[in-house]
Amino acid sequence: MIRNIVKLKQRHKEIKKQCDASEDDYTAFEEKKQMLTLVSKVENSAMVIYDMYKDEFIFLHWQFDESFHFDYRKNNSEAYWELLNPNDLPFVLETEIKAYNFIKRIPSEEKKDYKLIYEYRLRDASGIHHHFLHQTIVLELDRNRNIWLFLLLIDLIVGKISNKPIQRMIVNLRTGKSCLFNNRSFLSQREIEILGLISQGLDSHEISDKLFISVNTVNNHRHNILSKTKTETTIQACYYAKRIGII
Repeated sequence: MIRNIVKLKQRHKEIKKQCDASEDDYTAFEEKKQMLTLVSKVENSAMVIYDMYKDEFIFLHWQFDESFHFDYRKNNSEAYWELLNPNDLPFVLETEIKAYNFIKRIPSEEKKDYKLIYEYRLRDASGIHHHFLHQTIVLELDRNRNIWLFLLLIDLIVGKISNKPIQRMIVNLRTGKSCLFNNRSFLSQREIEILGLISQGLDSHEISDKLFISVNTVNNHRHNILSKTKTETTIQACYYAKRIGII
């Protein structure tokens, strides 16, 4: 396993050599920092801008610092990996490598249309691991139209069942379709529809009447939603679905 992690880290580093940002790129980004600061104050997530060229976090709104001791002095992905559950590190590295290679092959004008969503566990100050939801979007390209800046949104998932497998997907923001990873275990269109109605406060009987299906069918969908989102209540499932933007 250690040898595999070393190889994955090396492949991860090779990715970063494919970017070439200029002073003009950084000047243009500085003009956007004020807007990001305002957004980060109202966003109930950790917000990070990762610079592929420098291998640094050049913008960081980290709201979990009291519980999760992130080493700001290192200010790069290695520091973040130190918080990861060791069993999740190969999964995270492989996910990021595959996602980058997938988006790299997409025409430059479409690169910002995709969002990577995945989960992992981070260790808090007492040594307990908690589930987090991680979303990555291409924010800026360099002068050669290569990926330069990533926007990362990181959420603590309350009530996540820790003994179930973590999941990942890439979503096309224009079409809503997932791609690259095997997402057969994720929500169907009917389950998304029902979860949306649950989030509006409808109970199973009301959903049954609205969709012209039986109450038993609705309840079966509710059970599948909890199983697929790996949550314990529909409130948690709704929160999860809203954070990744499917309802």
